Amino acid sequence: MSWIYNGTSEKDLGAHSFQYRIDLFNIERYLNTTSGSTDALLVRYDPVCQNYPYNMLEDNHWWAYGNRPAVALHYFGSQGGGPDDPSGIHELRRSKLNGFDYSGYAFDPVNKIFLNETMTWNSAESIILQRLEDRCNKEVTFDSSSFQAEQENTASNKKDSAMFVKSGYGKIIFSYPILRTMLKERSHDVTIDNSLQSVHFGGKEISNVTEYDYVYPRVKFHTSVKVIVTDSEGQRNQIPVSIVMSPQFEKGSEYTQDYVCKKIFHDTQDVGFSDITLDDMYEKDVNQKNGTGYVNLKSSLTSTWFPNYTETFFSNSNHTFGNNSAFESPYEDELDIPLNFGFGALSPYDIEITDDCQVSYL
Repeated sequence: MSWIYNGTSEKDLGAHSFQYRIDLFNIERYLNTTSGSTDALLVRYDPVCQNYPYNMLEDNHWWAYGNRPAVALHYFGSQGGGPDDPSGIHELRRSKLNGFDYSGYAFDPVNKIFLNETMTWNSAESIILQRLEDRCNKEVTFDSSSFQAEQENTASNKKDSAMFVKSGYGKIIFSYPILRTMLKERSHDVTIDNSLQSVHFGGKEISNVTEYDYVYPRVKFHTSVKVIVTDSEGQRNQIPVSIVMSPQFEKGSEYTQDYVCKKIFHDTQDVGFSDITLDDMYEKDVNQKNGTGYVNLKSSLTSTWFPNYTETFFSNSNHTFGNNSAFESPYEDELDIPLNFGFGALSPYDIEITDDCQVSYL
């Protein structure tokens, strides 16, 4: 016979000493007895977690609405300071994520419209980077053992649960099938408000571990680029042809992936979040393809350019403002622009088309 004691209220916090006795029997014959004691510190559950929500652009849907939404997590530990417990963040204390409470809505154009689709837990994953050559920051080390997902996923018993066993990084990916609705309704500023929760853990029924809101970019991330090689009579010419699209660096454009790296660190000051997000994005060199007489490239947004609007537009404008002042952007820095708007910046490309060893530039 055994008993397990669980602290269920604040008055149970603090140091405790437990005495125990073990009687050993073989069937009904007594063999031995041993006893002893152990000390335990019952502490409060107060997790400290930072998050960064993002879109799984590696899903490669034409619009972000078709991709899975995800959230990167940086768990620091649990805050101490209770009876007999030193204050500060304790990195080796656990945090369980096994619930979430969300709402999804959009605007049409000013009225708030709640979405009827259901967002579900897709997976929880530790951080194991797949593309080390594209890392934004090399200072951070990801310990994949710090975040553990419960791998029980059957039709009758699906567990949406993960555990931080110590400080570190992890991510949770959701499924939210809103693509058809958004393309039909043409609403904008689609937003997810979400709270990640611990349910029946740490002596509490529900604890909100971390909260966030995510606004989808209203951007088409992919477009079809077709190249057809014809002869002088307009017939398709069956010769090798290739296309390569690169950002117009001389104009000031940069890889969208590089912009994402800088933007996320600018917003969070966390060197890990940009690596996690970029690893779940398509690669820089996706805009190239070979064919024979014909190429149909599903091009991806890989070029980002923020021109100086004051110099390029208003310098030649005859419009005068009421106070005769120059136009001022509401943002002091392009990195201050919210990412869902920043994805909509201009995207100029240099296009190289090669057919039968002849190169053309656009």
